[in-house]
Amino acid sequence: WVFGDLDDADLAKLWGIMRRRKTTEPILLIEDPGALVVEGVHYGTLVNIEGYERNVQNKSRWVLQMEGWL
Repeated sequence: WVFGDLDDADLAKLWGIMRRRKTTEPILLIEDPGALVVEGVHYGTLVNIEGYERNVQNKSRWVLQMEGWL
């Protein structure tokens, strides 16, 4: 997944999840909490978070890679 145009607070939350869960403990990822559709709910283990191209100054995009996800 690509998280687009994250501000500093959002990015800190994302890295906090990565630090706490590492690459061994699974996470639950919900694409759109307002939609609550089964196809938008994923469970798996984080592999990596890496920076992606910048679109807006002071905001960034990050790619989230997961494995073993459902």
